[in-house]
Amino acid sequence: MEVLPKSGSDAEARVDGDLRRIPPLQRGTVRKIQRVLESQQFQAGMIGLIVVNALTLGLETSETVMGAAGGLLMAVDRVILSIFVLELITKLIVYRTRFHKDPWNLFDFIVVGIALMVSWFISMTLTPLKCLDMLPDPKPQEEGYDPFGSKFYKIFR
Repeated sequence: MEVLPKSGSDAEARVDGDLRRIPPLQRGTVRKIQRVLESQQFQAGMIGLIVVNALTLGLETSETVMGAAGGLLMAVDRVILSIFVLELITKLIVYRTRFHKDPWNLFDFIVVGIALMVSWFISMTLTPLKCLDMLPDPKPQEEGYDPFGSKFYKIFR
């Protein structure tokens, strides 16, 4: 049976050869989840997702690729973002108040937060604007029609 460290400076964090400060192992089910989060396989998988996400973001800048596989790229981007959010939520549950002691956790939190805000902004602003663009014009425009020629606009000229 493994002995958990007592309170003190060693219990606050183990230094893992670099600046990472990982909290000591928890008890019970949380301990199993923590071991998964800190395993090299999990870390390698997350790095792989970061690389795939970077590739999809790069491909999304090409009009040709977006025309051919835009829906797929957007779906992959959303799935990967969901996995990143799930990882962050899991870390917040496992590490609780010690989450902020690892600088990489803070970096991940900021990056994923920005990605969520951008995703929300695009879905809340551009999608309705695109729908408005698809609506037919309320009044057919005639040759020489000036939309700003009405009496209302002439008052403010």
